[in-house]
Amino acid sequence: MLFVEPQRPVGEEEYRTYETKDIKVHIKNGLNIKDDGLIITLSKLLWFKKIMVEGIDFLTS
Repeated sequence: MLFVEPQRPVGEEEYRTYETKDIKVHIKNGLNIKDDGLIITLSKLLWFKKIMVEGIDFLTS
């Protein structure tokens, strides 16, 4: 299952941390990322915000 939380994870040593611009992403160790990488997209329509994550290989995780 994928969780999106606007805070640091408890037990940061269990996560890999990536940072780009103003965004910091913590990915749990052992989660398999596809060869073409992880893509995180943020979008907004009126007052609805959406986050999409592509590139996690759930079949081998």
